Amino acid sequence: PPIMASTESSSTTTTSSSSSNYCQDVIPPSTLEKLQAGAFRQLCRHLQERADPVQNMDLMTLSGFCRNCLAKWMVVEARALVDDNNNNNNDNNNDNNLALDDVTVQALNALGYEEAAQHVYGMTYGDWKRRHQKKATEEQLQNYKASSALHAKHDKELLATRGTAPVVVEAEETTSTTTTTATATVTTSTTTTTSPASLLSNVCCQTVDGNDTATANATQQSTPTTTPVTTTPTTTTTTLPAKNNTRTLPPYQPAPLPTYSTPHELRVGILTVSDRASRGDYVTGDLSGPAVEQALQQQQQQQVLANPSQSSSSANLQLTIVARAIVPDDAAAIGRQLQEWHIGNNDSGGGVDLIFTTGGTGLGPRDVTPEATRQVLSTECQGLMTFCLAECSKLQPLASLSRGTAGLMTSGPPTKDGPESTTTKTTTMVANLPGNPQAVHEMMPLLLPLMLHAQLHF
Repeated sequence: PPIMASTESSSTTTTSSSSSNYCQDVIPPSTLEKLQAGAFRQLCRHLQERADPVQNMDLMTLSGFCRNCLAKWMVVEARALVDDNNNNNNDNNNDNNLALDDVTVQALNALGYEEAAQHVYGMTYGDWKRRHQKKATEEQLQNYKASSALHAKHDKELLATRGTAPVVVEAEETTSTTTTTATATVTTSTTTTTSPASLLSNVCCQTVDGNDTATANATQQSTPTTTPVTTTPTTTTTTLPAKNNTRTLPPYQPAPLPTYSTPHELRVGILTVSDRASRGDYVTGDLSGPAVEQALQQQQQQQVLANPSQSSSSANLQLTIVARAIVPDDAAAIGRQLQEWHIGNNDSGGGVDLIFTTGGTGLGPRDVTPEATRQVLSTECQGLMTFCLAECSKLQPLASLSRGTAGLMTSGPPTKDGPESTTTKTTTMVANLPGNPQAVHEMMPLLLPLMLHAQLHF
């Protein structure tokens, strides 16, 4: 529908005033709030997916806000909702669509920066810092200080919590009568919550609670105790926030790429294992092999962005794809291709330093890549893939069904160099990736840095 009709009767075309706002003028307020909430969720997800390359300090420098600001604005909005609710009640406003129940009011009053930050970051702030926060360079610090006029400011009083969270009660039986006593289990934590005052700061990018962040977060993740109690539906007892009762897995501390003082080239081979791909049955062609190559390139680029102080040394690393092949799900064919690349039987000549296989790691009768790989390995590194799969299973539980392995292929053919015979040791590291392109992209950031560190030893 037109927002504003033209004031000139001679024209039949409808126009919009330059001062009009389509969303506010046309879209119902309740629907507009849903759009705004959806945009906020997308923003949080966007930042969570770019935790390493997009640092808080860079956000503050460019835009004047960061992830911590988003968390603090959530708390401010919670205070505003409660205050508006109280004002409506005082004015005898009987609009049930606007009124908040007592439990919701209590939950909003108990929402503090720490709880809001966990929602924005997708993990506790302490875990995020240990996993993703990088040491700021001198240039970053200077740019941050120069942009201080842009930085968002936050009211410490509004950020302070106004009470404790409501009890989370899981009833064993549900009854329709309010007079019936129900048996319930209330889970309480054995530790106390850190004082919210230590989390308040007007400067979002600085450590708001000093060096005690890790300790404070670790303390709050202690093992909860479960105590049976008898309650009635009218019970209003409060206890510690239920979110402290959830078990948080230790975060993965990503290993940076090794630094190289001089140019260092590693020759890479990518082997797709698939019956159908080898026969050309896929209309799109092989997708797994190109996914491996793309993931390798992205990981190297992201490491440079996340570690600008080491960009020159990281740039010395050159991963060169020298061999690509597709073989069926046949153990002999897989082993034969791995051996050929190891000893240097490929188009570019020379042995391959790193080999990534993709596909054939599942539980199907034709999934034989792990078995074929073990047949040619001199040393198996079981812990490497076990660790990577455990981390990936946090995103996709089905990752735990992958059976990929990793290890070293070594050989020492005699070579002539002058009057005496010497032995040159050739080492190739092999890792089995899943055949799903998405799984390849999820695993590569975990796998590649560790493989490169292992490669330094041979």
